[in-house]
Amino acid sequence: MRAGTARRIQRLLASRTEDDDALARDEPLLATLAAASLRTRIAIGPHAGVAVPARDRRRLDRLCRNVARPPLANDPLEGRLDGRLALRLKPHH
Repeated sequence: MRAGTARRIQRLLASRTEDDDALARDEPLLATLAAASLRTRIAIGPHAGVAVPARDRRRLDRLCRNVARPPLANDPLEGRLDGRLALRLKPHH
């Protein structure tokens, strides 16, 4: 990158305010994950760096099932009269 281009980018970034980043303001966790992704960094802990040998079909199948699973099932979500959602958790025995 040329020095002039780098200086222009630095000035642009320095002139930005927090209000310019709606994602960081409205969804801080998502913004953190996106920033880590852009930097090719692991943002959410050591379990994100899982590797499974290709010949280990049992562990590979388990990993694929876990990755494809939604973060929350829709079944325990209830619509409330005020328009919000309530999440019902299973009792822990």
